Amino acid sequence: MLGNILIWLVIVAAAVLLGWLTFRAWRAKNKAVKWGGVVVSGLFTIVLALVSMIMLSGMVKAYALRSAPVPDLPAAGTREQVARGEHLAGSFCASCHSTTNDLPLTAASIWAKTSLCRWALTSRST
Repeated sequence: MLGNILIWLVIVAAAVLLGWLTFRAWRAKNKAVKWGGVVVSGLFTIVLALVSMIMLSGMVKAYALRSAPVPDLPAAGTREQVARGEHLAGSFCASCHSTTNDLPLTAASIWAKTSLCRWALTSRST
């Protein structure tokens, strides 16, 4: 979240800087500098302003609190499902989330290899 906010602030700062450069180009006495600067920096200002607004609306939607109730999803929890879950956790998650590379998971080195764990959670294992 902090990284997204910092990136958004950099984009807003760049849009403000380009807006200031557009204003400075408008006040130039040379016609080529005036119109070239206004067109180029003005277009970039508009593009960066639109990108920052879209990014801000996306961040508001992504980080807003949800008011929908959490659904109750009953699970059968058969022995086969529990065994498969232990196998998947031992295969994909234990290398990142355990100090011994085995179950139980301890979340020891969670930042070390998160891409494998993200892949394991999003891939379809059959």
